[in-house]
Amino acid sequence: MALFLVPTLWYGLIILKNPVPKSEAGAAGIDFGTMLKEFAAPMLLFLLFLHACVGYVELGTDSWIAKITESFLTGQGLILFVYASSIMFVLRFFAGPIVERINPLGLLCASSVLGVIGLYTLGSVESAAMIWLAVTIYGLGKTFLWPTMLGVVGERFPKGGALTMGAVGGIGMLSAGLLGGPGIGYTQDKYASANLEEKAPATFERYVADGENSFLFFPKVRGLSGSKVAALLEHQGGKWAPGATLERDYSILSKEDRASAGLKALYEWWQSAKLYRDEDKEPVHTATIFGSRMALKWTAAVPATMFVGYLLLVIFFATRGGYTAVEIDAAGVAHESSRHPTAEDAFEDGESGPSSGQA
Repeated sequence: MALFLVPTLWYGLIILKNPVPKSEAGAAGIDFGTMLKEFAAPMLLFLLFLHACVGYVELGTDSWIAKITESFLTGQGLILFVYASSIMFVLRFFAGPIVERINPLGLLCASSVLGVIGLYTLGSVESAAMIWLAVTIYGLGKTFLWPTMLGVVGERFPKGGALTMGAVGGIGMLSAGLLGGPGIGYTQDKYASANLEEKAPATFERYVADGENSFLFFPKVRGLSGSKVAALLEHQGGKWAPGATLERDYSILSKEDRASAGLKALYEWWQSAKLYRDEDKEPVHTATIFGSRMALKWTAAVPATMFVGYLLLVIFFATRGGYTAVEIDAAGVAHESSRHPTAEDAFEDGESGPSSGQA
């Protein structure tokens, strides 16, 4: 774990030996009060809303994608996650040649469309080849969203400096944790439990969670217990091994009198539930897959909303002669640039954004 200190010290030495350039706002002498006034602009508030959607669909989905795809392709969930992240890494590394001729808002529109297609397809297909294709489309779609959004905010609101840039990144991360993860989990719970209750009521009663799950203003639902489902559907060495880990852990810890109350309760539940394991396996597995697919399909509504928002911005700027950046002169006065920036400009302003691993 201490190996992370090596690059940390390396980066520290690099920074100590090099001067840190001032931001455009800092060089122009923009004060903190002026930076705050940028948040009164309706367009900036709209961009913050759109970036909250980006955080939901990118980092929020990333926190679930391995678990969800694992229910489709056993043993490949983590591989698919790494694959999608690798696509993002490679394309961002070679971003210049890819996006140098595309308007940033056009790039955001196209990325949103790919996000919709990727997520909805991933929630609809069954074959392994189509799942890999859907993950590829999803990876392509999310690659340029975060950095291009930062670039657009930096170009349109240079007076905001680090304050507006930090707000955009912050709201994206908050959305991922407070909305993306819980929202996708809620949707999965809702549809999985409803499917199981309809198809196998007795099995539902055995595997339903003790508490309720809620999200924003939506009705509370009783989802399936993750620990119970994991015990039933456990595989070891490519073979179905229901309750193997649970029974092993309880056997070891109970002998040492270290079994927690939760582990004891789960073990006691399994002693009765395992009598029906052959009967319960198929409906629980089917319900889990159904819930996962529906969660992905509903999540596709988020990039669809983003597309509408980006399209409105495209139309807005089209009525004003096209998208342009705002520049600050030596006196600290902002004015529209005569040059129409490309997506590469916005991308360079936004840098690479967060990696999927930060979710």
